Amino acid sequence: MKTKRFNKTTTPARTSKAPCVRVSKNGTIIFNSALCELVGLKEGNGVEFLQDAERLKDWYFVVSNAPQAFVLRPNTSQAGLIVSSSSVTKNIFSACGVEVNSVAFFVATQPTIEEGEQFWAILTSSGKKNG
Repeated sequence: MKTKRFNKTTTPARTSKAPCVRVSKNGTIIFNSALCELVGLKEGNGVEFLQDAERLKDWYFVVSNAPQAFVLRPNTSQAGLIVSSSSVTKNIFSACGVEVNSVAFFVATQPTIEEGEQFWAILTSSGKKNG
């Protein structure tokens, strides 16, 4: 018999080195540490989310100093930063046809710059869904 052994050593924890954002039905939006490093996000920074009015599956986020921006705080369950907005997550799920509890999307490694503002594309077609 030939077997393959699975344990903590042979199956290391799955962490994404690629910049991504995890969106959950409960309203949490998690920016992984790779994304925070890429964009330069820190605890206390503000972010805003944008949806393309013509291509509803196209979503972006921008770093924002606006008083109405969502403020990033530490994610206590894993590395990275988190914001909460059930309204944003409902709109993303609806626009993308997501019917699971959470989904991780890759984020473009280069921003789109328009009128001096950096728009970071959330690549919704890359969604990795979790039950």
